[in-house]
Amino acid sequence: MLENDLGFEPNQKVVFHFHSGGGSGNLEAFRSELMRLPEVNAASAMSEVPGKPLIRDIPLYKQGGNMQNATDVRMAYVDDHFSKP
Repeated sequence: MLENDLGFEPNQKVVFHFHSGGGSGNLEAFRSELMRLPEVNAASAMSEVPGKPLIRDIPLYKQGGNMQNATDVRMAYVDDHFSKP
């Protein structure tokens, strides 16, 4: 992700942080309000800031394996509006 075209201009993004269940529960309503603004071309939700290193990870290993031979998988959660077909 750090080396690929992200599909947006990094200097033309605005990031809102929602750290509470109440805030994140209203993301679709917030997105809808943003999309009503003529200056907004697209809006989506992601668990991390686009273009920044991913900090969420989980070690995965095959049955019988252990943490010593685990693969560290980094992940981010996105909504249905994050990528265009």
